[in-house]
Amino acid sequence: MSLPSGKLRLTGQCEAEWLTGAAAEAICPNCGHQGRMAELIDVDYDLLGTTGHYRVRLCPHCAVRFTSVLGTVDYEGDELVEIGWPAYYAQMGAGIWPISDPLTRIAKPSGAKALEIGGAYGFGLDFCVNAKGWQGVGYDPSPLAKIGAQELGLDIRQGYFTEDMLGDGPWDVIISTEVIEHLNEPPAFLRLMRRAIAEDGILLLTTPNADWITPALSNGELYALLAPGAHVVLQSPQSLRMALEAAGFAHVVVRAEKSALVAYASPSPFVLEEDFASRRAVYRRYLQSRAAVAQAGSDLQIGFAGRAIFDSVNDQDEAGAQTAWSVLNDACAARYGYRLEELAALPPGAEADSLEGLGAKMPLGLGMILFSRAMQRLAAGEGRQAVRPMLVLAGQAIEALQSALDHRSLGRDRLSVAIETVVRTELLLCDAEAGKPEAAEALLLMGDKVAGWRGFVALVNAGAYEVAARLRVGLGNEPDARIPAGLLRDVAITSLHLELSAVGNLALVAERLAAVLRVERDKAQRKSALLACFVALVNGQKFTEARAMLPQVDPILIAIAPPYADIECDALFTAGVLFLQEKKTWPRSAVSFARVRDWLLKQATPPAPLFWQALRGEVMALHKLNRGDEARALLESFVPVYPDAPEDLLAMLEKS
Repeated sequence: MSLPSGKLRLTGQCEAEWLTGAAAEAICPNCGHQGRMAELIDVDYDLLGTTGHYRVRLCPHCAVRFTSVLGTVDYEGDELVEIGWPAYYAQMGAGIWPISDPLTRIAKPSGAKALEIGGAYGFGLDFCVNAKGWQGVGYDPSPLAKIGAQELGLDIRQGYFTEDMLGDGPWDVIISTEVIEHLNEPPAFLRLMRRAIAEDGILLLTTPNADWITPALSNGELYALLAPGAHVVLQSPQSLRMALEAAGFAHVVVRAEKSALVAYASPSPFVLEEDFASRRAVYRRYLQSRAAVAQAGSDLQIGFAGRAIFDSVNDQDEAGAQTAWSVLNDACAARYGYRLEELAALPPGAEADSLEGLGAKMPLGLGMILFSRAMQRLAAGEGRQAVRPMLVLAGQAIEALQSALDHRSLGRDRLSVAIETVVRTELLLCDAEAGKPEAAEALLLMGDKVAGWRGFVALVNAGAYEVAARLRVGLGNEPDARIPAGLLRDVAITSLHLELSAVGNLALVAERLAAVLRVERDKAQRKSALLACFVALVNGQKFTEARAMLPQVDPILIAIAPPYADIECDALFTAGVLFLQEKKTWPRSAVSFARVRDWLLKQATPPAPLFWQALRGEVMALHKLNRGDEARALLESFVPVYPDAPEDLLAMLEKS
């Protein structure tokens, strides 16, 4: 992969440059290897008044990445507290699922002793205590620890964990999430953890995945992984396993989960819980229960309930999502004086406010919350146009949060960035559902094939066939294998509808029908698709193609019995038209027209227009069969009875 040339502006106060051929003599802080090491990236930053310059080096022995300057960060400073970070962290900033997810895999009984190191606010420890039923204590030097201890009601001690605390152990579970990358000497920390753990205990570590750092990353993703001024030793799967084994952990599991590493280590063998659905259920119950007991309108209540609605919607837990939405409305009424269900615009001044000021006006996770509610409503069957205003407001709320974070060079909220992309897509799909022509071009510009094909389906369903046809050409005419199965089915069906429309191509009907039959498993839908194609081909005088369908359609036609659905009635009529084209099928033509005529006569007085067309076809078939007396008898039975009988049938009766 070629390296980007020149400096990259990662944020307003941070630049980075990929290096080629740079190297330096160094000692690896992770494995102790000494020698010449490649230098990968050059970084300059000025964050919260702290400036720095360093290079990221690669150890050839253990594959760890580390900074050329192993400085010490002041984690005891109050700067983040002063700019409103605790409220953001509680409401939105803390990734509670990434913290809790690995904990749900650990099977220890209620009452087990848990130790969290570097947990800051304490959400990992809170999950241990309130979801798992363990006894817990935490250590962290930051002011967030003191705030979290008070707000969450936990035993979190503001300070560093040292050898002096070993007497309180050993611990059954030790958790250290997103900590080891901040340490200048990871081996010393891991040796201390080995002394603190019980012989059958489990150490859990999470840390960024150094192997994920490549030129393919966006500037925002690269900045989040480098975290200039904070991250000093970035582990690869190989380096982390080597370090844990060197520290005395005999049993180690290291998992690479995209940009993160999750490691479990123990002196003894262990088994992890892998049932994802049950683990997610434990997590959702935890969020819901914590939101229910938190102080009304507090950062914690809004944070727990906001995450609860987001994760419940993702997991299709309708009851959980509805409960969280009710809690959020009450929480916002208590704190801000308005209910979210009544919110039509952001509070005045929110778009350009500071993080602290924004939190005084609205939930900091408002974009996530409104997006989740909008998706819940869509899943419940509401139309996109009804949900569109909420999606627009969600996007505006996300922009306001990002602006507040950017103002302090705190980086982008990664979840909000992901949601913002989905919101833009959903708004374009709203436009497609409304049949707006500009939706097609906008979807193509996104470069997202899945979103593009979803837009194609929406445009066809809206009857915007010409726009849908142009979009399909831009997408390459056919979806590829990466399209989800459910969407592939929808594309196949709507492609068939498009070919059957006025702007479609009847020559492609057989091909489109074959695609539908490959993905459609519902018998009623398959039957409907077959009959619709047959009707369209006959109506378009594509008789050869229609006859080719008879092996599939004929059993359906024979089995049709009253009451007829509209498509069944149309299929019988068009079968009569097709059979009229060849002498050997004239008898079947007369029978098909008769079935339609007999059915429609019983439905309404005067009969529907198709009745007269069927009668006309039946008479023509009877004449071809030299059964003119039967034809005249039919005309005499119906034409004089109804004043609206077609004139050509009256003339035919008089002539006969």
